[in-house]
Amino acid sequence: MDTINFSYVLEVAKEKNVSRAARNLYISQPALSQALKRIDKTYGITIFDKDFNLTKKGEIFVKYAVEIEKNINYLKRELDTDELNIGISQFYGKYYLNQILLSISRLNPEVKVNIKEDTSKYLEDDIVKGDLDIGFMPTPILNNLKHKTLFSEKLVLAMPKNFKEKDLKNKDHNLLTMHKGSKLRDLSDEFIDKNNIKVKDIIEATNLDTINSLIISKNAIALLPDIIERLDGINYMKTDLSREFDIVYKNSNKLNMDKFVEIFLEISKKVTI
Repeated sequence: MDTINFSYVLEVAKEKNVSRAARNLYISQPALSQALKRIDKTYGITIFDKDFNLTKKGEIFVKYAVEIEKNINYLKRELDTDELNIGISQFYGKYYLNQILLSISRLNPEVKVNIKEDTSKYLEDDIVKGDLDIGFMPTPILNNLKHKTLFSEKLVLAMPKNFKEKDLKNKDHNLLTMHKGSKLRDLSDEFIDKNNIKVKDIIEATNLDTINSLIISKNAIALLPDIIERLDGINYMKTDLSREFDIVYKNSNKLNMDKFVEIFLEISKKVTI
């Protein structure tokens, strides 16, 4: 059976209408109707009733068709060694993407690299689904994915220069931080609790550079990566917190991960960040 027929059945099941499904598939309605009849005949079943609802056997067929199509897509990606889809956590791209691309190019000069910047949680999901080959992000890694550490980064507590460290536990402060569920938000919440820092209002943002730029105007404190740009009027106080920044992947078919880490570290030593 031609694997394209799985796509035919899945599209009709989604649309519950042959005309719309045919339009989405860029084929004629008669051709799609004939294909459905051939599939029924091949398997000796009826997949759809007259209203294009799935029959019980049709539900079983679709269940396996979804998995088959997914695996076909995985196979195509694995065979397509000329392209590498990578993701990097927002904010970190401007600091490390150049070294990453140079390292990949050193390993495979011919490969075409497609880049996606997003929050690490979504990047991990994309790696699990097979939409990305590799991700670059801070720990912890939430999915059961393979990962190798590229470096360890320190975290700093940023605050307006007129703030006094002793006042952190005595006065209420505004806290600038990422949205709930983000990795840095979890670390920030833990740090605040552990150090008994008094918080009045929590102001959320989706970008670390934005948080950094708002510290003075919001008269707030924020936990940030040590690599963050130093702005005038802000004191960046060292903390005992650190976390690893990893290369994350599901399969290593397209890149020698150990060699990549070795090259990345070599290149990074020559680059002033």
